[in-house]
Amino acid sequence: MSANGKVTHRHQFSGCGHILSKKSRNRKRKFRKDQAVFSGDLKRFAPQIPYLL
Repeated sequence: MSANGKVTHRHQFSGCGHILSKKSRNRKRKFRKDQAVFSGDLKRFAPQIPYLL
């Protein structure tokens, strides 16, 4: 959860673990950040929200 109440999740490629030489520094840096959940996916994330807190 973010400070504003938005549900967040880890970026899909948060591990970013292989073939790092062809990925740019900016791209790898963006993988480290959390990402807001899209409104269409909130139904899927709703059962997991109590475990995120």
